This record gives sequence, structure tokens and C-alpha cells, in this order.
Amino acid sequence: SQFLGSREVDQPKGSDIVKDAVNKLKFTRHIKKAEGQKLQKVELHISVHIVRIVQQKSK
Repeated sequence: SQFLGSREVDQPKGSDIVKDAVNKLKFTRHIKKAEGQKLQKVELHISVHIVRIVQQKSK
């Protein structure tokens, strides 16, 4: 997986809010790719109690 980033939202619920935040993150990703920057690779661990993002170690 690749970490797109994080974004603060006005309300903690609603699919429209999630869609808007994801679209903004995708736009930011597009700009970074155009500038030649690479996205950070991460592992995503999801359980009932927590979502954990772990940075992958480079070779």
C-alpha cells in the first residue's frame, strides 16, 4: 500500500465528507507525482479495535 496522507474533516461522519477528503488527497498525490516525488510505502493493519499504519523498511 502507499500512504496518501491525512486530512482533517469538519464532521466525523458522512460518505460525502470521506469522498471529498479522498479526492483532495488524490489531487495532492497527483501534484507530488508530477514533481517527481515518490509516495511512502506502508503496511496497513486493520482490526476490530485499531487501524495501524506501519512504514515499510526500504532495502
